[in-house]
Amino acid sequence: MLHNLRILKALACTLLLFIGIGGVQKTKATHFASGELYLEYIGAGLDGCSGTTEYRYMVTLRLFFACQSDQLTDDSDSLALSFNNFSGWRIFSNNAGINGTTQADSSLFMPPGRTSMPYLKLVVKDTVSQLCPGLFYKNSCNDIKWADSFPAYQIREWKGEIVLPSPQTDWTVSYRNGNRPSKPDNIGGDQYFYIDAVLNNAAKYNNSSPRFLADPLRYICANQPSTFLNGPYDPNGDSIIVKPTDPLIDYNTPAIWISPYGPANPLPTASNNPYKVDPITGTVTFTALNAGKWQLTYKVEKYEKGSGVFLGYSMRDINMVILNCSEPPPAVDSTPITISSGTVVRMPSGAKIIYTCPGNELKFDVATKAVLPNSQLYMEADYPTMPSAAFSAPNNGSSAVTGTFSWTPANADIGDHTLIITSKDSTCAPGSGYTIVQKTATVYTIRVTPGLDLGPDIPICAVNNSPKQLFAKGGEFLRIRWEEISNGTVMPGTPAFLSDPTIHNPIANPNRDIIYRISSPDLVGNCKSMDEIFMKIDSSTMIDAFPDNPVIMCKPDYLQLDARLTGDKPTGNIGCGVLTTIDALERDTVKVIGSAAYGQLAVYDTLGPGTPVLPNEVKSAKMEYLVRKDEMFAGNMRSGTIKSIAFEIKDALSATPQQYKNFTIKMKCTNLKRLNKAAGFQSDNTMTQVYVSPGPLTFAGNTTYHFTLDQPYSWDTMQNLIIQICYANDYHQITCSNPKGDAPTIRFVPTDDVSALFYKAPDTATKDICPVRTDPNIKEYATRPRFTFSYSEAPPTDYQLRWTGNLISDSTIQTPLAYIPRSTTLFVQTYGRSGCIIRDSVEIYVPVRDYKILPGDTAVCYGADAVLKIDKGFHYKWYEYVDGQYRVPAPSTISCVNCREVRLRPLATTTYRIVVYDSVWCTDTIEARVRVLPLPIVKLLNKDTIIRYGASIPLLATGARQYNWLPSGSLSTPNTSAPIATPSERTQYVVMGIGANGCRSYDTVVVDVNKRENVFVPTAFSPNGDGKNDVFRVANMTFQGLMEFRVFNRWGQEIFSTTNAKGGWDGNWNGEPQPVGNYRYIIKVGYPDGHNETY
Repeated sequence: MLHNLRILKALACTLLLFIGIGGVQKTKATHFASGELYLEYIGAGLDGCSGTTEYRYMVTLRLFFACQSDQLTDDSDSLALSFNNFSGWRIFSNNAGINGTTQADSSLFMPPGRTSMPYLKLVVKDTVSQLCPGLFYKNSCNDIKWADSFPAYQIREWKGEIVLPSPQTDWTVSYRNGNRPSKPDNIGGDQYFYIDAVLNNAAKYNNSSPRFLADPLRYICANQPSTFLNGPYDPNGDSIIVKPTDPLIDYNTPAIWISPYGPANPLPTASNNPYKVDPITGTVTFTALNAGKWQLTYKVEKYEKGSGVFLGYSMRDINMVILNCSEPPPAVDSTPITISSGTVVRMPSGAKIIYTCPGNELKFDVATKAVLPNSQLYMEADYPTMPSAAFSAPNNGSSAVTGTFSWTPANADIGDHTLIITSKDSTCAPGSGYTIVQKTATVYTIRVTPGLDLGPDIPICAVNNSPKQLFAKGGEFLRIRWEEISNGTVMPGTPAFLSDPTIHNPIANPNRDIIYRISSPDLVGNCKSMDEIFMKIDSSTMIDAFPDNPVIMCKPDYLQLDARLTGDKPTGNIGCGVLTTIDALERDTVKVIGSAAYGQLAVYDTLGPGTPVLPNEVKSAKMEYLVRKDEMFAGNMRSGTIKSIAFEIKDALSATPQQYKNFTIKMKCTNLKRLNKAAGFQSDNTMTQVYVSPGPLTFAGNTTYHFTLDQPYSWDTMQNLIIQICYANDYHQITCSNPKGDAPTIRFVPTDDVSALFYKAPDTATKDICPVRTDPNIKEYATRPRFTFSYSEAPPTDYQLRWTGNLISDSTIQTPLAYIPRSTTLFVQTYGRSGCIIRDSVEIYVPVRDYKILPGDTAVCYGADAVLKIDKGFHYKWYEYVDGQYRVPAPSTISCVNCREVRLRPLATTTYRIVVYDSVWCTDTIEARVRVLPLPIVKLLNKDTIIRYGASIPLLATGARQYNWLPSGSLSTPNTSAPIATPSERTQYVVMGIGANGCRSYDTVVVDVNKRENVFVPTAFSPNGDGKNDVFRVANMTFQGLMEFRVFNRWGQEIFSTTNAKGGWDGNWNGEPQPVGNYRYIIKVGYPDGHNETY
């Protein structure tokens, strides 16, 4: 009779109670379709609660047999441990030198109270398939003729206890037997079936194997998108990763792949949906192109969180059947079609996470739709970590189903949660043509976050600032936007001084006060989608340089400087150790965070492999923690004497608290930047014991424990600090009462390098491991407790000033004297308690004194002007400097007394001094001398005179070296002392005489011209040819002009006319002598001045 798998899982629980010895049965033709193997720790120290070194485990072997060529007629009720490497299950460790091939080895693995060799007991026996219910009776396990049409499988599960004799890193439990179904289409050669599981119980004695939870058998339709779930799981909560791997035919012996197949491409798939394995969820997606039997093998590996130590793996070997079927699997939306109070965010790996926040009523719909209209789809959801959630699919049974998921998470639900929604096509009605129930599962991750939190504001240094790592808690993988805020307004453009405005942890290095705002559109509803952080220049110490800026010095001189300081003085820096301690009662308390890369908010109390614990399952444990100086400084801790140290216990669940005796704390300053388990713990002779408990200690959850140091310890800010904790009991209490573990856990901070070493007693008998320095079982962690230090700060020291500049009397004192030869800026700086360099400056302006007068000293002739000009300056005052006295020049001797350019006319040689003002009203006095040269005594020997028109007169000048006469047109030469003047009109002659000094002097003379001299007109003439008075003409004609000369006879006839002043009448007319008698004449004479006279 065939049984339903669900019922027989309950049967498995019952059969666990009846573990006995059974015979090994033989089968005819067993073909292994799938198999997996894992170990679970079941010793007395389950989850580290108790203190046993018993390495006791439950081995689970699950096999799926393909009903193909023959029936599985006989079942093995028990599987005894095998001692050969051909078939069966065996245990071996190369490190331990146990190969599991001799029967003598069997005693090594005997559970307590056993006398026979270990064996596995059959606890589950069933037939499974994915056939429609109406076709189940035809399954191949009932009748082998249906092997190709209606394949089915028989599932067998065996369990049995073993004890491993020692801790090793490579314990291996393997199973090898039989053949795979028929011959897979992607591997050739030998078809032996081999699986194994490897366990590292040296790192964690209570380590269990990772395993696969999802059903390993699937029928897949060719040419249809398919999803296969592996469901990786680790009961210890360690990190796990799923990898495709080679199928094995023996230990470390892979099967032979048929080209082109391999672990990454084990079957032909469509290019638009190739074969992919999600390493985190183990989900496999692909679209198979060809029907057939395809070998798929996976390995789930586990690593310790924090340290990354390999802890083991389990294998899963699957023979997947690809069918040529027409019924495609119903697809489920990978992204909700509608969502409220949440946002779908794509991870860097391509996976999608739904973000929401406590108090949000998250609600979204997903849909599935069949390709064929008569399909009957059913949608169901699995959400074990969200018990208050709800899922409904009211139209289940139709060809298109929409499911609605709703959940209102609380604060306690912050974290990641998994939701699996499966759609099944159950169209199995007679005549429908459907053979198998097709399924598609989609995995959703729901992340509940409180929103964005940037933590407290950050002080920065104005001068020696270092880049600061900003960290938005809750901002990982979200769409992020950073903005700069000024007076409540968002500044345009990219925020200043920020490395990347799109990530949750950028680097900021501002040199001024600045406010950054972070926001994300992915956080909706009650989520805190925005936060701000103020990076402010530290002002706890201020320096003010005196004199105030700007200082104007009109000339090079000495200047008294002063630095005025206010605020916190720099702390003293006492040496590390116990030689110098501060006895003051006043104390400061600081909480030291982890590495800056994780931000101020990275404080955790979650339980994980990196969580600091105080083991209570052994008598002794030792921890060593490195606290770096920059982490202490970031916590506002300065040099001083540590008086107490504290940490917070988060959980301590033991009903009877463990008593920790000889609880000891030691300290040491160091230059180490990381711890190293190979180097081990610090030597005792280099550590200082600062605390030892006076009696046994107990620890309660959610309590901060303060340890007042017996020996206060000083820290100098220059070195890192090592804190070593150890305890040793002479008795042991078993305090196991909680399956999750009862060891007290400590709130901790992450670091970016190894900051913790941890070692505990290897067994419950060991009382004291505190002297241990090195051991292969020492573990490293990049976490440490969040320590709180109460300390007395070192007394402040005087400010250490430093002036920067030349010619300073003493650059280290508060009030130095400086000589200032030219314009400059002097800086003074110091540092205060914050460690920030604070700086101020004195800006000094000394004007350049290089004024010039152009053309400089000069000479002018008496009565002449001297034009002087100053090349630079803004304001001027001109003075005459006489006998050591400044006198304002007389207006007649200067054109302007406050101008840049002036015209001077001194009466005698004069020295001028000019006060020049620059733009800052500094003055400088410059000087110029104007020498007045005497004029030559030039004298004309001529007196004013009159000459006849046309006449000439010699002129004569004396008293000079050179002469020049004007006007020169009527002179014989203008450049001589004695020219001949022939003026035609009244002329004033000016002679310029140039003396030997170049000066000029003048004299004048007037020469008048007589232009009215009378002419003589005869009253008779005798034209007889004797040469005397033969012609009648005008006599004495010189400069006059003859305008008209006519002669008339007594009858009025004109018998002669001329205008030639030298012409005259000879007594003839028309060639004939005229008779003696009286004749009339008209004579008109013109003078140079335009006057005419008529005769």
